[in-house]
Amino acid sequence: MKLHLRLKGNSQTLDLSELALNPDAEDQQIKESLKKMYQLDGNALKSLVVDRHPEGIVVRPSAVFG
Repeated sequence: MKLHLRLKGNSQTLDLSELALNPDAEDQQIKESLKKMYQLDGNALKSLVVDRHPEGIVVRPSAVFG
């Protein structure tokens, strides 16, 4: 399964296996693995949303409507 990350204007697609995660991983587990992989500080991913879809997982900034 794929994970798509949108962070700081960049996008990257990874296999969950690269993060040593399975599709049932909790949002916090996903964020912790991404922080370790990209060597980010503790709050770097706090405001991001984890969306789950049949095709994969998207970690992205919250959308603003209106």
